Amino acid sequence: MKVLLVHNFYRVEGGEETYVRSLYSLLVKNGHEVRLFKRDNKQISTSLKGLFRIGVGLFRNTGVEKRLALEIDKYKPDIVHFNNAFPLIGPGAYRVCKRKGIPVVQTVHSIRYMFPYLYKEGGLTRYLYSLSVFFHRLLGSFAKVDTYIFPSKFARDFYLRRGAVQKQKAVVIPNFASGNPKRGGNGKYFVYAGLISRGKGVQTILDAFTALPEEKLVVIGDTANSPVPRLYLKYPNISFIGKVPNSQVYSYLSGAKALICASVSPEVFPTVILEAFSCGVGVIAPKWGVYKEMVQEGKTGVFFKKGNRNDLIRAVKRLSGEENSFRGNTLKEYAAKYTPERYYSTIGKAYRRLIGYG
Repeated sequence: MKVLLVHNFYRVEGGEETYVRSLYSLLVKNGHEVRLFKRDNKQISTSLKGLFRIGVGLFRNTGVEKRLALEIDKYKPDIVHFNNAFPLIGPGAYRVCKRKGIPVVQTVHSIRYMFPYLYKEGGLTRYLYSLSVFFHRLLGSFAKVDTYIFPSKFARDFYLRRGAVQKQKAVVIPNFASGNPKRGGNGKYFVYAGLISRGKGVQTILDAFTALPEEKLVVIGDTANSPVPRLYLKYPNISFIGKVPNSQVYSYLSGAKALICASVSPEVFPTVILEAFSCGVGVIAPKWGVYKEMVQEGKTGVFFKKGNRNDLIRAVKRLSGEENSFRGNTLKEYAAKYTPERYYSTIGKAYRRLIGYG
């Protein structure tokens, strides 16, 4: 089977980029031909002319659509699998695939994909993005997708309740992680790994650890454009590591007492939780949204009240004394649900169904 992966890379790479690269390798490993059609936000010009072109492209990007059409004619894929299409590709690319008679798959990595107005960050960009989504929904571009893959039931149900996708096109396939069963002895610190942004609830975590001088916190994520770290440099128990390769994320997780997640914006499926499970590490997470689906209280992690610093402190203190009790359960959870082999088996069936065999 020939698969064309399509992805608009973010300026600050995160879980979506890890997924795309991992899926590429997984498909090749299992004997498929794979190509990547990509655009990268690092190429966006900050000049007025460049920003204007991006704004127009959110509604219709004829240049990219022509290049995608040429790629399809040359490569002749059996499936085109989209990941992120904004802002440099756009939903108009779905229409190109349908004109060529190629089945279209879209993995929904973010609630923002069709509901950018729910997020506080973005300003004018968010406004234009929201308008473009409305435009393409009216135009019927999103209806050209044959299968929407949702990594969680929470995300699927969120979209179905709002009539954004048709039920028969929506399937749930949890993401996967390559896995790392190594454990660096007893846990020495807590870990946050992800974007340093308001929506991720990072300051709730940092504020909690200012009141926990006996506990260490390692923060992994790109800090170049964030003022947050400067506010906490005086606390010796908080370390900002910056952005590191995914292999090093595993290294930090393997020596952790627990991973901490604290998002106050809705998440689709934080892959870092799977990575923690594969290391035998439990998770401290807010009791809402997808976290209620991914974490089992007292078995694979501990919950706290969303955005509540004091309740997070309580959860940290609780888990700090019993982190080793989560090892067996988290490793079993990873092996049962989130291995590459399990993911390939499931997505392979979805692909074969679309192209008419299997």
